[in-house]
Amino acid sequence: MVLRTENSCTISVAAPVGTGAGQPPGVHKEKHMINMRHETRTRFVRWQVALLVVLLISLTSASAGKRKQAKERDAAVATSRFRLGSSYLQDGDLRRCLSEFLEAVRLQPREARFHNGLGQVYFFLNEYDLAEEHLRRAIKLNPGMSEAHHNLALLFSDRGDYAAAEESYLAALADPAYLTPEKVYLNWGKTLQRKGEVDAAEKKIRKALEVNPLYIRGYRELGRLLEDKGEDAAALEAYLKAYLGIPEHAELNLKIGELYLRQGSADQARRYLQKVIDTAPPESSEALRAHAFLQDLAAG
Repeated sequence: MVLRTENSCTISVAAPVGTGAGQPPGVHKEKHMINMRHETRTRFVRWQVALLVVLLISLTSASAGKRKQAKERDAAVATSRFRLGSSYLQDGDLRRCLSEFLEAVRLQPREARFHNGLGQVYFFLNEYDLAEEHLRRAIKLNPGMSEAHHNLALLFSDRGDYAAAEESYLAALADPAYLTPEKVYLNWGKTLQRKGEVDAAEKKIRKALEVNPLYIRGYRELGRLLEDKGEDAAALEAYLKAYLGIPEHAELNLKIGELYLRQGSADQARRYLQKVIDTAPPESSEALRAHAFLQDLAAG
């Protein structure tokens, strides 16, 4: 505002800071209080939001931790159930094995080896459609799973779908790290034998023995194939190699005894036939046949 002095000099006097011309002095104070309340309310809201965020993060972390613990618990239980089922499988108790494998798959539906095991049990139970479903599921989860490809090949072979079986045998052998390729070659040979391709079958079985020269079952199967071909001397040689690994096997001792009889080697035949009598149950077919052969030898 402007003051006029007696000498008509004009003196300017500054208005109070923060006031405008024509505003009462209390207006500035009121606005200042409003601003302070607004800032306080804003800070309070921000603090509430921050606290809520921290709380949500804590809850989320706790929830995530619980989910992780639940997953780990399910995985551990599933593995235990699968191991128990595997023990039932070794004992030949397929129904209990099936129950355990089903529970393992329920707990861990994305575990390829559980589906492979379940498919294998269904195969043994002649539930071919269910077996194929789970074996294919195992392969989808783990395309390089040689064991699942091998089991699928066995299923196809049993169905008579030999072309599909051979494709699956090839897939099983695609992994150079597969621990038991000799089993694949042997079963491939048996599939070829079913087809009537005996020479090709022999090559596959010999390949199995090339991969694993200590493969006892391979020598037994080779002996059977050669015996069917009428090659008794070669069959006997294969059986004797198998005998080194399973000298108490009644059927094998009987086979060796019979082949020695055909060759006219009575003393050798008697040795193996007597072993059948000593090791096999008295009423078993092996023991009865061995006893009959020994009677013929005694009769002269």
